[in-house]
Amino acid sequence: MKKRLTAAVLMTALLMTACGQPSISDTLSSQSSSQTSSGSQESSSLSSSSETSKTSSESSETEQQSSAVSSEESSTPAASSLQPTGRTLLADALIPATTDLTAEPGELFIDPSGVQYYTVQRDGLWGLVDENGQELLSPTAESPVTLCGMGHWCWWPSYEYDPDTAAAHQAEMDEISEQLTEATGYPLCGGHGGGGVIYILEPDGEVPVCYVTLEGAAYTEPLDNPPGGFFPVLLSGFQDGECGPEPASRNTWNFSNASGTLLCPGETFDRVGWLKDAALVPVCKDGKWAYLDRSGQPVTDFVYDSCWSSEYVLSETTGLYEEVSPYLAYELWDGFAPVCRNGKWGVLDSTGTEVIPCQYDGGAPYPGGAWLLDNGIWTLYLAE
Repeated sequence: MKKRLTAAVLMTALLMTACGQPSISDTLSSQSSSQTSSGSQESSSLSSSSETSKTSSESSETEQQSSAVSSEESSTPAASSLQPTGRTLLADALIPATTDLTAEPGELFIDPSGVQYYTVQRDGLWGLVDENGQELLSPTAESPVTLCGMGHWCWWPSYEYDPDTAAAHQAEMDEISEQLTEATGYPLCGGHGGGGVIYILEPDGEVPVCYVTLEGAAYTEPLDNPPGGFFPVLLSGFQDGECGPEPASRNTWNFSNASGTLLCPGETFDRVGWLKDAALVPVCKDGKWAYLDRSGQPVTDFVYDSCWSSEYVLSETTGLYEEVSPYLAYELWDGFAPVCRNGKWGVLDSTGTEVIPCQYDGGAPYPGGAWLLDNGIWTLYLAE
């Protein structure tokens, strides 16, 4: 909980800044309203009335990075090739369990073992299964199972401490941890302190800095080991806080490279996802999500709902931190992302096309496809 509350301090009321340039929302609203029956959507240009004060060499570097789509994404099969595989799971809810919540925003990652793990909800409680449905942790926890920053499974089944049973309970948990390590490579988390990292670009700053919260302390440091390409940055200055510096403004996001060049100059977003090697990245405005290509141009409208993760956000009305769930949209895994629109789920490909229309009851990502829920059964869809 300590780590989540630390991350929550970074996510509060939206402060949008006027930029004097046409926004992505303006660009999208000026597009033709006609849509093809296949659900594909037109990509529009993000116009700008002024240029950033970067050198020509930086601009050239930006263009090269923006246009570079990984060979994995560029080889994504045609839209019509996503088909049901016959592999099914039974669960009320299905969420990938391989998460990294030490960075803000939180992100999912494909497990390098080649086997994906999911936290499943049954009768209101959460457990852990692998992609084949093998139960690894029984659904007895009140919150979803995740990996902590140290690579340990966070699974907290209900247990009321009793000195007469404490030793036996701990022995049982140790045995479960050993079995879990053998099956997945990750042990159970025994509980420990934590922290978080967020990348911030100050108004007068030339390059992003790294903002760190750790064990109740907060500090900034130079970006010595930046993520590659464009990564999420909070557009904010700093103010004094109880534990050290704090961001002075909240929830104003863009993407920057290590040189401080913005992917979308003049734009601000409520929330964003991670771009990395994917062809598209999700961005949020006014509670709705759209997807941008690697040059920062929109390929969908802002029509999608938040569909995974949660965050504690400072309420402007109560002055208290309140949990917002779901909070983020899924990024592309090997060319595809499940998306939720008006409460129904479908699948988006790397062109921004809904290759499976939003008509299902649930969705979860899988490399090169997605899980979809229909009539209480999760079915895996993959490219042929």
